[in-house]
Amino acid sequence: MAEHWNYRVIQHKALGPFDDDFLGIHEVYYDDQERIRGFTDDPCVTGDDLAELLRVLVLMTAAASLPVLADDVETVGWPDYSQQE
Repeated sequence: MAEHWNYRVIQHKALGPFDDDFLGIHEVYYDDQERIRGFTDDPCVTGDDLAELLRVLVLMTAAASLPVLADDVETVGWPDYSQQE
């Protein structure tokens, strides 16, 4: 088989004492003997469990039916909540 890639779910260990383990979908690359060459550093999608990953993927799929935004779209910015009492 030729070199190829696909998406795979990878379990990540907690990064710190206050974090939890999580799952991420990564691009995984294979050599022509089906051995894993490596995978992307950053996951495309993350979630606490498989059900959450699936919910996010459903939302992402729904985005494909919306108009495409330009990367220079005008935005209003985020509110500054630090000034509220």
